Formats: sequence, structure tokens, C-alpha cells
Amino acid sequence: MKKVSIKIPYFSAGLKWTVGPLFLALGGWWALVSFHGFSLILIGLGFALVSTYYVYTIDAGKKQIRDSFVFMFIPFPQETIKYETIDKIVITKERVEYNANTRSRTRSVSYNEYTATIQYNGGRAFEFLTKIDREDLLRAIYPAAKALRALVEDHTTGTPFRINMKEHKK
Repeated sequence: MKKVSIKIPYFSAGLKWTVGPLFLALGGWWALVSFHGFSLILIGLGFALVSTYYVYTIDAGKKQIRDSFVFMFIPFPQETIKYETIDKIVITKERVEYNANTRSRTRSVSYNEYTATIQYNGGRAFEFLTKIDREDLLRAIYPAAKALRALVEDHTTGTPFRINMKEHKK
């Protein structure tokens, strides 16, 4: 049976790949110049930004899904779900709206969030992954759907329909 791990970054890609390396480089430079205490703090923060993520490990052989938080490459298991049957993976859409206020203007922000939920054991559910772009979500859940041999249903419209996951390979 297949075992699949899916990594989900804790920090945004922009923060991870701009501020993280900046902190590492600045901390390394300050370590050479002489600010040893402050440089260690910056190096630690940069390393934490680059190496923190969530991991979902799906083991179809053991029939379990493990949710872990990884900080500085050290995994901290949070939850293990044991299942007998996987019913399906359901894609839902939620509309998010809020007002962004600054001193000079107010702006209304609205967007859709798409969530993949694994339904198992005849009615239990596990919210798996959320993304703003539906295609990104489908590409991200493809390995899980393949490992679990699960049907994927789209519930974002009035009538649910099955999704052909072969069209959404990475």
C-alpha cells in the first residue's frame, strides 16, 4: 500500500523566501562582525521561517492519516486519524468578505476559499486543506486522492459532481 506525505507551509511563500534568507544572511554577517547574541536570534528566526510547516501523512496500508507540525525540522505529532473506509473527498467553497481599514481609506475585500474535506467511516469528516485557488487545491490533493483511492466531489455549485483527478496532476 502507498504512503504519501503532503507538506503545507506554515508561513507564506513570500515571507519564507524573502525574510527568512534575509534574517539568515544578516545574522551570519553580524556573527562575523561581532554582534553574537543578536545574530543568533536572527539566525534562529530565519531558520524557523524556512523550516516550519504542516505535514499530512496518509498511510493506506495502516489505514491512518497523521497530522504533524514540523518546527526546525522536528516533527510534533498533533492528531492521528484511523479509518476503516474513505467515503470521498469533498470540495466546498466559502465566500470571505471583510473591510480593510487604514487611516485614509476603507476597502472591501472579498474572495473565495476552497476547502477539501475527507469524509470517512460513514459520516466522520476531517478538514484537510484550504486554498484560495480551486485548481491549486485540486493539484495539492491529487496525491492524497490517489493514495486513498477516493472519489473527489465538487460541492461548490448547486449540484455536486465528481471530478476527474487525472486532469489535475502536478
